[in-house]
Amino acid sequence: MKKLFSLFCILILMQISNAEINKSSIDSIEQVIKETTKVDFSNTIKVEQAIENLKKIYLFSEKIHYDKGMLESGNYLMTFYYRKGQYEKLIHFATELETDMDLKKSTHFYLVSSFYRLLALSYRKLGFDEEGDKKYQNTFKSAQKIQDKEEAHLLLALIYKDQASYFSEIHKYPDSVGYYLFKSLKEIESIKDKEKLIRFANKIFIYNSIAVYYLKVAQPKDTVLAREYFMKSEKIYENTSPPMLAINEVEYLLTLSDFYLSEKNYDKAIELTEKALDIEKNNPTNAYKRKRMYEILTKSYLEKGDHEQSKKYMHLFTLTSDSIALEGANSIQKPLTKIIENNKIANQKQTQKILVFLAVILILVSIIVYIKVRNNQKKTHENYKKLIQKLKDNKDVLSQQIPENKNPEENTIIRTTAKISDETLNHLMAKLDKFEQYNGFLKKDLTLTSLAHSLNTNPKYLSEIIKENKFKSFNNYINGLRIKYITHKLYEEPVYRQYKIKYLSEECGYASHQVFILAFKKENGVTPSYYIERLKKEAVHPGETV
Repeated sequence: MKKLFSLFCILILMQISNAEINKSSIDSIEQVIKETTKVDFSNTIKVEQAIENLKKIYLFSEKIHYDKGMLESGNYLMTFYYRKGQYEKLIHFATELETDMDLKKSTHFYLVSSFYRLLALSYRKLGFDEEGDKKYQNTFKSAQKIQDKEEAHLLLALIYKDQASYFSEIHKYPDSVGYYLFKSLKEIESIKDKEKLIRFANKIFIYNSIAVYYLKVAQPKDTVLAREYFMKSEKIYENTSPPMLAINEVEYLLTLSDFYLSEKNYDKAIELTEKALDIEKNNPTNAYKRKRMYEILTKSYLEKGDHEQSKKYMHLFTLTSDSIALEGANSIQKPLTKIIENNKIANQKQTQKILVFLAVILILVSIIVYIKVRNNQKKTHENYKKLIQKLKDNKDVLSQQIPENKNPEENTIIRTTAKISDETLNHLMAKLDKFEQYNGFLKKDLTLTSLAHSLNTNPKYLSEIIKENKFKSFNNYINGLRIKYITHKLYEEPVYRQYKIKYLSEECGYASHQVFILAFKKENGVTPSYYIERLKKEAVHPGETV
């Protein structure tokens, strides 16, 4: 099947390699895109093949100036990157697409809105929420221009679901999580097209999300409403069996199994988990999901008093924990660049009175801008002086993000789920200390999954430990360590001040110098260029306030 699929794509690509923009070439492009995007994301080999085919389609569409083909193949390519966790790679590609096309003039509003949605999600995943918010504004603007109401409802449902997920992840504004989930539900209920409704598994996913909201996010939690929405999703699942990607179906069944386990309905938890296990065997997802399945089955059989089965799945749970392998997903590639578009306003002929009025306005605006620039310069310089003072006071830039407790027993973890012992937690914290001490954070392809694997734990637990002990998300934690490392190097070793920003970014683990600049500014309040310039001037004129 793999060979046939590859051969099909190669034949189509050969057929259109020398084509011009016409109905035949457009139909060929659409056909390849359609076949390529049927790939299940759990199949690593087919995913890589699909990515290569989409790149070829994008380049060919660019060659014949077929904007829709560029946007469509580009969006699917970005979707693959996003599913693989390659957020920097996605941003880099998106920036190239923005350079190649004038999206403001595009009338393919659904594709443009989808493009900005994926870009916004990636910025947020990297911890740049402000950039993500800006891109979401573009997403909403384009979505409002979509003529096809069904497509508009579909995209708005996805956007509102994104917003709910975002507020849930940052653990702020729980009411906003519910607000956006129900806005998403309203848009889904407005969709009449059955094929489009399948994107949400006939409402299964949204009902499941609302149930989890009532169970884990809402304050206070409402188990009655959680149960009601879980039952709604399960009823649809049992009666209609909507097509779902294996990885999504497994995740849904495991969420439902967790709920039944908490309700002490162990038979139902076992039934759903074993079904998820059967699906996973035919369509492998990842070792962490298998580990979660074995954990649910171990607990359920133990509660039922079936020690033999419980022991069996505990053994599988242990084996899976010890054999978790990495696939090197989150590869970080080329530099991230930004495009700043300056729109020039064409002035028409105006009367002398209007010109005078505009001149006055211009003078006032210039004064305001001047004051603002001066204030920003003062603020930047104050941030610089604070940073230098911190370094002069010998505050270790690679130290823990919070003070260590003198009493080891006080250095405990506040856990939302009690799944690992205090001894294990303390052991993991000791490993994290070594990870920081030996600069493990400088590895370019470092991800939550890879770090969890090296510490012999799973990403979910590690993420919670970092949040509770470092008060940061994983990405912000790694960014902080990297920036403190390079800040210290620049201060202590003058030779580093001679290097280009690109080299410095690579030195501290970034493949993208733009992401490095954003992270440096976020951590230190000044850009790396400003910091280096001031260090150089102070080296020439020691003691002077530069």
